[in-house]
Amino acid sequence: MAKKKTNFNASREDVKKETSVHAPIDKMNGVYTNVAMINHSKNEFVLDFILDVAGNANLVSRVITNPTHMKKFHQVLGDNIKKYEGNFGEIKLEE
Repeated sequence: MAKKKTNFNASREDVKKETSVHAPIDKMNGVYTNVAMINHSKNEFVLDFILDVAGNANLVSRVITNPTHMKKFHQVLGDNIKKYEGNFGEIKLEE
C-alpha cells in the first residue's frame, strides 16, 4: 500500500476530497492555550501547549514531530498569519 504524503498547502476542501479523518468526540472541541514552549533535538521538535490562569500553568497538549514536518508547518503557519492579517489587520505583539 502506498503511503499518502501530507499536502501542507491543501485547503480544507482538498483534505475532505482526499482523506477521511476520524476525530474522536473528546478531540472535537479542541483545547485553549495561551502559552507555548518549543524545544528540539537533532531528530524532533516538541511543542508544549500550556494554559496559564493566574500563575497556575497546566500542560494541555504536547505535539512531537520531525524537523521536516516542523519546517512545512512553519511555512503554512506564516502563510495563514499573512492571510489573517490581510482580512483582519496586523496582529500587535505586546512587549
